[in-house]
Amino acid sequence: MFKILLTLQFGFSVFLLICILVISGQVGFMLNKPLGFETEGVISVTTQNNEVESQRLTRLFEQQLAYQPYFKSFGAVNNGLGKSWSRYPAEINGKKINIYQYRVDPGYIPAWIIGY
Repeated sequence: MFKILLTLQFGFSVFLLICILVISGQVGFMLNKPLGFETEGVISVTTQNNEVESQRLTRLFEQQLAYQPYFKSFGAVNNGLGKSWSRYPAEINGKKINIYQYRVDPGYIPAWIIGY
């Protein structure tokens, strides 16, 4: 009985080592895989919650950056990605749902150099 338990324990240890190697390879792949967009040189600036004031500040910021030679492009979004969203209730075929959206200006996607 002792030899069977020892063999099972050894087999389980080998199985766990193989799992660690596979997971390590997967994590390494995820860390080194290109994300599909440029993350270098991106600045996130939080503006006011008021949409009119946010648009005014965004345009002012864009105008000031236009004089700086090291800025290539400018884009704005109403909420930073991963921070928040705009949610609007809707009803489709009698079922209530929420619609989540990010409002972005035309320069947003080129600023991130997103491969679309």
